[in-house]
Amino acid sequence: MATPETHLAPSTDSDPWHGANVFDPAFRDDPYPALRHLRENHPVDLTPVGIWRVSRYADVTRLLYDVPTGVRTTSGYLPGVDESLEGPRNFMLQQDPPTHTRLRKLVSSAFTPRAIKALKPRIQAITDACLDKVAARGEIDVIADLALPVPSTMICEMIGVPLEDRERFTVWTAKTTHALASRFLPPEMLAETQAAAMQLANYFQELIDSRRGHLGDDLLSTLMRAEEAGDRLSPLELLSQAIGLLIAGFETTIGLIGNGVRALLQHPAELAVLR
Repeated sequence: MATPETHLAPSTDSDPWHGANVFDPAFRDDPYPALRHLRENHPVDLTPVGIWRVSRYADVTRLLYDVPTGVRTTSGYLPGVDESLEGPRNFMLQQDPPTHTRLRKLVSSAFTPRAIKALKPRIQAITDACLDKVAARGEIDVIADLALPVPSTMICEMIGVPLEDRERFTVWTAKTTHALASRFLPPEMLAETQAAAMQLANYFQELIDSRRGHLGDDLLSTLMRAEEAGDRLSPLELLSQAIGLLIAGFETTIGLIGNGVRALLQHPAELAVLR
């Protein structure tokens, strides 16, 4: 049986990534042996791109809960983000307290355990409808038929985005997420990412303008009420939170469902336990 070491480069001593190069397709296809090696031999390492990695659970927990850290440097700089573009720096995930606290409170009521539990029947109905559509085929494209439509439908309903616009903004959001690694993108991909971000911003600005005067009980209306109050949310913050919630609301969940199904198929014993 192959050991974890057989999947690594012959010598990690001369490898600045220690066998866990995030840009290597082989690592992304099966990262777990390399991550195990990293935890056991280089639990805290400075990568060649200047980013520190902490790979042991206990260390990560201590860093998140016990150490006074944030997403920004002590001088307020946001590493890896082009802050000449004002939109990205205004989303709540790019902020430290007290700004993060203020922005998070505006939407936190929609994501409490009680609120999420109340969504379960709707999530089940959407999932059942997706599975019914492909039942006759006898096979399923997990991403296209399940992982994308379920969370994107839910976040549209929660935010108040017209579901009929989903095909347009799913393309924009997929490209916009590449901005998280903008410093590593080739020029042509960076241009695509920036164009998609602009299209997404224009879309939401038009949606916000069309909603004024007849707000509902969705998240976009909640944010707009805060913006109209004048002292809680600026127009740019409103736009940034709306876009950020849409992207974070379903792009991450597509990967969660897809990777989860893949992991279960690769571990039939665990799949049997779930069944």
